[in-house]
Amino acid sequence: MNLKPIEQLYADPTNRVDDRIDQQATTACEVFELTKTFKHWTTTDKPAKEVADQLVIASERLRVLTTALPTRPLVLAKEAGDIVFDTPALVKITPTKQGYFVEAFSNGAKLYWHDELCERIKAKWELGTRLYVDGLLLELREAQLKLTPLRQGIMLNIDKLLPTKRHHEYPVDFPNFRRSPRIYLQEPKQKLRLENVPTPQTHPQGALMQMIVPPLGMVVASGLVSLLSGGNGLMMLGMGSASVLTAGFSISSYFTNKKMIQTQNKQANAAYEQYLLSITGQLAKLNQEQRAVMQYDHPTSEEIAAMMYHYDPRLYERMLSNDDFLTLSLGQGTLPISYQFEHDKNDAKIKSKLEKFIEQKIIEPYEKVENIPVTIGLRQTTLD
Repeated sequence: MNLKPIEQLYADPTNRVDDRIDQQATTACEVFELTKTFKHWTTTDKPAKEVADQLVIASERLRVLTTALPTRPLVLAKEAGDIVFDTPALVKITPTKQGYFVEAFSNGAKLYWHDELCERIKAKWELGTRLYVDGLLLELREAQLKLTPLRQGIMLNIDKLLPTKRHHEYPVDFPNFRRSPRIYLQEPKQKLRLENVPTPQTHPQGALMQMIVPPLGMVVASGLVSLLSGGNGLMMLGMGSASVLTAGFSISSYFTNKKMIQTQNKQANAAYEQYLLSITGQLAKLNQEQRAVMQYDHPTSEEIAAMMYHYDPRLYERMLSNDDFLTLSLGQGTLPISYQFEHDKNDAKIKSKLEKFIEQKIIEPYEKVENIPVTIGLRQTTLD
């Protein structure tokens, strides 16, 4: 256990007891009332006389610490705890998956929960709830634990409660509000065209027979002429050999051309597949861009609630001159694409495997955008 005096630990000078109070430079004192209820306010003048059940601390002397949220149980006690000081009170803070839970016994000390005086606590610690224990004010924030010591002699176990800089939950200069310059995003309007599947090259029908029949016909014809005319057999043999040689070259040329056409068809198919990958990537990017624009311009109810919680400057970014003024989101749905996607319609009854793939995996999915805000404009609508 590594206990350190709280006075020696870092306290961000911008920290305040209540972030919602505009801390003016003229503030002189912080006043804490400890009656049946716990109250806090600031004053510009130091009270003329002391009042029972009130703590008055000069603003420049009040230190507010923020620590990382604890991940292990914390014990506040007089001895053998993570927060140690001279008090009869006993407090245990337990982190769970459902949040933080507090068990506390006052044992005669001042103990406040929800700003109400009590003797025992056993409850879940909600965000923003203040816990006052005999001179130490603790408050659970969204990303930090805030501690305000109103007495001396408090020790902290920095192995579990390490002081950090302030996490700003509200805009700078809060509660003074400034409208942020609007980032006005537009849906994509590009134009894409999907080219057709390349037509494979083929040999003309009967091309092989057209190459073989003429030379063979010459062999037969020359043989008949030689027999009928009683001509020279050697001449017939020479003419027949020449015809056979011509037929052989024709057949060889046919198979060479056939192999070349098959190679060209494979290259064309490979190039078209790369083209499909490229255009699918472009379509997916445009699809996502349209969805992102609509989701940014029309946040969900949960996102708007979070903006309100943090006083986000986007709350008032729409102006009367904007085209989407009084445009409301009805929820998530499916809408047509904002960009142009052109392709030739294939009405053939028999389609190749690649054509079916293109229609099912590229054309149909990217002619619409899913999970996108569906909006309605009330600007030109008369409401009864």
